[in-house]
Amino acid sequence: MYRWLDERLSLTRFNKKFLRKAFPVHHSFFLGEITMFAFITLVLTGIFLSFNYEPSTRIVKVAGRELPAAYASILYIDSLPFGAVLRSVHHWSANIMIAAAFLHLLRILVTGAYKKPREINWLIGLGLLGVAVVTAFTGYSLPFDAFSVTATQIGYGIGASMPYIGEWISKVIFGGEYPTMHSIPRVYSLHVLWFPLLLMALLGLHMLIMIKQKHTQPAYAKKVAPGKILGVPM
Repeated sequence: MYRWLDERLSLTRFNKKFLRKAFPVHHSFFLGEITMFAFITLVLTGIFLSFNYEPSTRIVKVAGRELPAAYASILYIDSLPFGAVLRSVHHWSANIMIAAAFLHLLRILVTGAYKKPREINWLIGLGLLGVAVVTAFTGYSLPFDAFSVTATQIGYGIGASMPYIGEWISKVIFGGEYPTMHSIPRVYSLHVLWFPLLLMALLGLHMLIMIKQKHTQPAYAKKVAPGKILGVPM
């Protein structure tokens, strides 16, 4: 089977060209990998959450109480086996992704790895951090409880305060002056589709450029193997 696939897809060549590339093993170099794996965890847990979440502000009755459908679906998720656990994993993975991305960029800045010829990947990395923060913020608003509504109103006000384009961008994202009946469906589509697609595209481009230009090296590796990448295969 492998030989049949290899003849058609050149798997051996792909393995030598990409999967055997050396990656540094210094602990600070794993911050980028932590960011990527946190994103993968977010996608997997997000699929489960999307199956059970209702992006609507319509009022429903739950145990004699009138609640927004979005918040009622959060209570339903928490009542499912491991539902609250998976929601917590999703929540903390978002925090880990942003923290790891920030520390990763800090390492790049401190070590000077953003300099020529890596300026483009540095800018892509900054863009990734910015999109990750906005994506996390949109997810924070989805439970539609008192806490998230208050936090989202603050975020809307901050965005709307930007000169010239702030109010327009905020109304595009939130479907009008937050909160409106269109806010949750609009934010939900951004959170589960458009922002993740943008993150995937930027991550793919970031990795492609990094593989093309090769990893930078920690200081000790430059002395041990000058001009080469000292590490383990991907």
